[in-house]
Amino acid sequence: MTTRERVLIAAMAGAAVWGAATLGAGYCQKNRAAQRSTLLQAEIRTFADQQRARMVPLRLSERERMVLNEAIAAWAKSPFIDREALATAVEEPVQQFFYTGFVQIGSQQFAILNGREYRVSEPVAQTDFRVESIHPDHVELVSGSGGRRITVALQTAKETRESK
Repeated sequence: MTTRERVLIAAMAGAAVWGAATLGAGYCQKNRAAQRSTLLQAEIRTFADQQRARMVPLRLSERERMVLNEAIAAWAKSPFIDREALATAVEEPVQQFFYTGFVQIGSQQFAILNGREYRVSEPVAQTDFRVESIHPDHVELVSGSGGRRITVALQTAKETRESK
């Protein structure tokens, strides 16, 4: 056998050993990660069972138990709603405004107009209006094109039912 053949065989053997080691190490890492995940889930279940046992003397109502059982169920991946993904195109322009909710979180205020939430200076979908100011009992809208102003009063639950 020539030196060239010996070098090629040694290189092929080295590549085979390296490939086997790499695949074996990857398999072991995946296996360890799966074992860690299983152990973590078991630890969480044990903790939940311990907490349930501690709640027995509290004499919770059926409704409270139901709420706790719902909390145990799998949660959605993200609790945040993507407003742009939920927006649907409306073929006709909006003719009427319905102010049905007011939310204040710290210094930020949100108004719920026609089922969507808006902040001050945001344009109202399918109109040429934008939100100028938000108050707990009314919202002021201003038109971008003609300078028209509209004040929309907060609808109560009774008014909302009657308008539908």
